[in-house]
Amino acid sequence: MRARLSLLVAAICLEASATRAEIVLSDVFADHMVVQRDEPVPVWGLATPGARLRLEFAGRAAQAQADASGAWSAEFPALPAGGPHVLRVSGDGEVAVNDILAGDVWLCSGQSNMNFRMAPNPPWSEGVLDFEKEIAASTVPGLRIFEVIVDADHQPREESHGRWSVSTPEVVRHVSAVGYYFARRVHEAEGVPVGIIVAARGATGIRSWMPREALERFPAARPALLAEDKRIASSAKALADAQAGLPAYRKTYLQALATHGKIPSLPEPYQNYQYKPARLYNAMVAPLTRVPVRGFVWYQGEGDSRAAAEYGPQFRALIESWRSAWKKPAAPFLFVQLAGYDPVRARGLDAGEVGLSWAELRAAQESALALPATAMAVAADVGDPLKIHPRDKRTVGERLARAALAVSYGRDVAYRGPALVRIEREAEALRLTFAPESGARLEFAGDPRALAGFELAGADGVFLPANAVAETGGVKVFREGLARPLAMRYGWANAPELSVRDSNGLPTPPFQRRLE
Repeated sequence: MRARLSLLVAAICLEASATRAEIVLSDVFADHMVVQRDEPVPVWGLATPGARLRLEFAGRAAQAQADASGAWSAEFPALPAGGPHVLRVSGDGEVAVNDILAGDVWLCSGQSNMNFRMAPNPPWSEGVLDFEKEIAASTVPGLRIFEVIVDADHQPREESHGRWSVSTPEVVRHVSAVGYYFARRVHEAEGVPVGIIVAARGATGIRSWMPREALERFPAARPALLAEDKRIASSAKALADAQAGLPAYRKTYLQALATHGKIPSLPEPYQNYQYKPARLYNAMVAPLTRVPVRGFVWYQGEGDSRAAAEYGPQFRALIESWRSAWKKPAAPFLFVQLAGYDPVRARGLDAGEVGLSWAELRAAQESALALPATAMAVAADVGDPLKIHPRDKRTVGERLARAALAVSYGRDVAYRGPALVRIEREAEALRLTFAPESGARLEFAGDPRALAGFELAGADGVFLPANAVAETGGVKVFREGLARPLAMRYGWANAPELSVRDSNGLPTPPFQRRLE
């Protein structure tokens, strides 16, 4: 397996130039890359089997020897933030990688809203709000982006493929908007280089981003795993043909990234491969586990909106499995809660079948906050009921950056909306007390005498809209004719209205509560 992968990597890179014929670096070692500061810097690649190599980086030297398959690796001591540095590898020839910065590296993954570009990409998206103005201001030398080629496999790969770029208007037009806004805000706040690795693919399910060993813990996932095993066993020729087409596909893909051209289709023998268990993890995440990162940014869930009951446990397993793969059990994991969207109005789907699936999926996502070093960016208030890809990606990216500054960098920054801390009964009403964090003030959106989003239920369990009035420190909630509410919920809709927020604009996330 290793030899086969090595030949595939070499087949692409040998075409680049004669001087690199005997030494090949992994794609992640390329001009403009960012290496994780304050952690050892691993380097690896291919060379003539048995070749002895000398490496120089940031004033340090190292040696390596290629094994029988040509693979080699070395490691340099940790660096503080800074640069630029040059990496040189010499032996039978020489390879140089220029303009390397040491800073913080974040892996940004998920589906189409993570892949949503800054500029319009018709008919898929209209670009972010004020995209021309935003893009014109995107020259940030200390911000770098590595775009991972979309790929899939039924077993873990050793090499990732993609391209590093510096943040400029020409580049940023075509990159992840959420990733860009997140990285720019962190870079501005911390004053260190920031690199984002974007490994995302639209229309994907969470199972495809999970390693097989994590999925095997779930009985509900086993039939899909067994079906995939049978499909693979009976498709040897189709798989071989797809593998044979990968070098040309990757070459065309890299050219498209460099010229912002049309992205080619993956030579994949199965339809809907992006929903197959572990396939995207194997090809787009597993190879990156050798790359030191500071943490993870995740935006996915639309593809699992009908599977909330399964999603929560699987999402927590994904977080734990990624941390384990990187050997960083406390690595920050930041994620976006689903934006507001109404599939019934947008697509004409049956209301009975859709139900409150998006509200339920948000609750499943929020359950991951039980894990340490996690944080959630609420997006229900910046969604679009009619568009599954809302345009306000700046608010989402900057909310994620707030979470990073608090959870990963130890800043005293509010990153969560006001928390519901107390529910008190008063006659036929409920008084809710909310507490903003880090010096923020409690605020409300809309008419303070008729706040949106609150519902109450009595003994029949039927939730109906409630009256909600803003008060100092909280909200008074009641419903005419309901003497004793037994349950309440807020923002519990596919496309909810959120009326409780803090002075930073951070909203209280949707919630539901049983009452005694």
